[in-house]
Amino acid sequence: MKTVYTAIIFVLLMTDCFGQSFSYPTNATLRWKLPLAGASFALPAVGPDGIIYVMQDAYPGPNLWAINPNGTTNWESTLYDGTVSVPVVGSDGNLYIFATTNFGNFNLFALNLADGSTNWFYVGDSASEGSDCLMPALDADGTVYFCTSAGAIDAVTNGVLEWSALGDIGLADGSPVVGADGTIYAFADDSPLQFYALNADGSLKWSTNYPGVSFPAYPPAIAADGTIYFSGGQYFCAVNPADGSIEWEFSAANFAFNFENPEVGPNGTIYIEAVSDSANIATAYTNLLYALAPNGTVEWTFPLPQYYSAHPPSFHESSCAIAADGEIYVTTTAGTVYSIAPNGTMNWSFHTNSTGLHAPVIGPDGTVYVDSYDNANLFAFYGPAPVACSAWPQFNKNSRHVTAAATAYLSSLFMRTNGFQFNITGTSNQPVCSCASSDLVNWTNIGRIVLTNGTASFVDAQSTNFPRRFYRALPQ
Repeated sequence: MKTVYTAIIFVLLMTDCFGQSFSYPTNATLRWKLPLAGASFALPAVGPDGIIYVMQDAYPGPNLWAINPNGTTNWESTLYDGTVSVPVVGSDGNLYIFATTNFGNFNLFALNLADGSTNWFYVGDSASEGSDCLMPALDADGTVYFCTSAGAIDAVTNGVLEWSALGDIGLADGSPVVGADGTIYAFADDSPLQFYALNADGSLKWSTNYPGVSFPAYPPAIAADGTIYFSGGQYFCAVNPADGSIEWEFSAANFAFNFENPEVGPNGTIYIEAVSDSANIATAYTNLLYALAPNGTVEWTFPLPQYYSAHPPSFHESSCAIAADGEIYVTTTAGTVYSIAPNGTMNWSFHTNSTGLHAPVIGPDGTVYVDSYDNANLFAFYGPAPVACSAWPQFNKNSRHVTAAATAYLSSLFMRTNGFQFNITGTSNQPVCSCASSDLVNWTNIGRIVLTNGTASFVDAQSTNFPRRFYRALPQ
């Protein structure tokens, strides 16, 4: 029996009912464009307050910028050389990022979100120690997990090493992923592919291998029921979290799933981009975005023309971002941003004139942020809806890139004259999406709240319009 990791769900019976439908913009609206001082090596992160954090190759600096939602600079910071990781915004007031020092040591930095000053840092043994980890994973307790080129997973809290596990295994590039129950998942770059699940203390929970599957790089995604989705070589797989057994595999002729990070929609649809490995020049640079049902069957595909340059399509953060109105945002190395409807048809496309676009990120107010490697810019597009009410709606789980699932709980149900009220409890300072459904399949983001003291009250003012209403809360 698979363990379910969703939040507690409550049912409310009401009178009257009307269906909910969405209309989509047919043209992109660019809010602003900010030229960067150097190429952006990784996609930006966005905090609960809307501040955007972006890294750039700007020697001698500053190479880390904090940008206000209106495109103005909040603060700048200069880190050491070799900073290529994705920024991670913690609910503890820290921004986590990797950098290498002038002395060749690898550092994990915890920077103050308010001004970029260093709160603490963890010094590795050599510059290569963290070079195989594109970003750390951050659990609800503030423990940072990352893989090392020595083949280990390290767990660090407040700059202190808590434990190191799987030494000399040879972990794959990318990042560990943390489940809602605290399990840490990581891949080893072996043949056949090795998959490891660790307990919160670093002890081994289970391990397994997948013959024929190879080259995972970006972290997997975790669905609301705990199912793990990951890509490797010719296969995209769904894995049972209890023992690592494969529930299903999907493969596509002339396409591979290298360096792909899947996303999960509110109704369980999985989105994954496949990289073309065709020898036909007419199709060699066109990837496909797949929409897969939870059982692995194909719902639709969407072609994504790429541009082979210094930032080739095989190394593109080929992740999409899913909004609460059903829009799916995706980018290409050719410099195009797409908005796609849930049925796979295009709403709009926008060419940025900047090749090597990274994955899109949806901010708290629905703004879609995209940065670029070549002709470096940070773009902000209008988005009519916030992020989808889903367990894993965008790259590395959310706009903060914590790469960790979490749980929030509902309690104290109360019917008020202005709607239905309940309390949400979870990690302090964590943003949470309140979600509602009439069928337990299709979920709608009905509001977002930050758990300043670990608990907050939420009122659904639309509840009287529905004969029945189901609720859950998903930490973002």
